[in-house]
Amino acid sequence: MTAGAFPPAAPLHEQSWHEFSVNWEVDVKVAFHFSKAALTLPLPAGSTVILISSGAALAGSPISGGYAGAKRTQIFIANYAQKESDRLKLAITFTALAPRMMPESELGKHAVAGYARYLGISEADFIQSMDSLPPQPTLRPGPWRSSRTLIDRRVKCSWSPGRASKRCPDRNLAHGSAETLASEVSLRAFKPGV
Repeated sequence: MTAGAFPPAAPLHEQSWHEFSVNWEVDVKVAFHFSKAALTLPLPAGSTVILISSGAALAGSPISGGYAGAKRTQIFIANYAQKESDRLKLAITFTALAPRMMPESELGKHAVAGYARYLGISEADFIQSMDSLPPQPTLRPGPWRSSRTLIDRRVKCSWSPGRASKRCPDRNLAHGSAETLASEVSLRAFKPGV
């Protein structure tokens, strides 16, 4: 399931509450209702529900208002729905993907233009700076073992309650441990026709 509103492209102090909250009112609401419907219909056993979140859910997005928080909440919704599917023995798998920014998409073009303007650099320079970051994502189980979230490896730390991180030992974070790391996947696996 992918649906949502374009986030603002302005610093926090230049946004109205309406601009800041647009992704909560659209993206989170759609993920909530879609996941709820999948559980209450319910979908047939063996079905998979994939919520498309964003790498911003893990790394933040300082000029996108509530976008990063809304996208993180979509990951929580997938995890909560998976817990309910397991508890109710529905055999429905809920997954949240958190891909990095894709500059070729309409949303990516919007973000590239906003960040380039914010940083005072050209769009080409901003895109080139993205290319210097490792594009390989990691697939990790969420708080409940059967849920999966695709996480961009550029994120050095991600939040997970009750777990310490090897890379971020001073925070309540988890990353890269045998307990949380499920497998490596390639972005190519998510491109049509590959």
